[in-house]
Amino acid sequence: MQNRIVVVIAGIFLVVGLALGSLGVAIALEHQANSQQLSQIAPAVGVSHVFIRSQTGDMYDPATIQIVPGTVVTWTNQDTEPHSVVLSYAVTATSDQWTSGVLAPGQSASYTFTSPGRYVYHCSLHVGMIGVVLVT
Repeated sequence: MQNRIVVVIAGIFLVVGLALGSLGVAIALEHQANSQQLSQIAPAVGVSHVFIRSQTGDMYDPATIQIVPGTVVTWTNQDTEPHSVVLSYAVTATSDQWTSGVLAPGQSASYTFTSPGRYVYHCSLHVGMIGVVLVT
């Protein structure tokens, strides 16, 4: 009887683990697909202020910008709900990640891009909400 309970509990953990793993893969695939779609959009050249607006479908506006090294980019939340901006370690190279933290409506955060490259960022609160900074 006790062995049966252990087997059932182990089975439950296995099923939950597989479900969570599948969800992670699905999120990663959606993020990659959205990033590829943004790559096909002509970047807003010289723009250094990005607005977060739900009128554009919970996206960053403009979604893709092109700047020169040394440019400070500012994100301002013009939505009615909180959002964030998260740059991964590959972007910052100084810590695990840079994040704006949660930006309440009306709040802003800035980051200085110092090296050329293609930088994809996302909102930690809304899956699939991503933007791209091209530093040339």
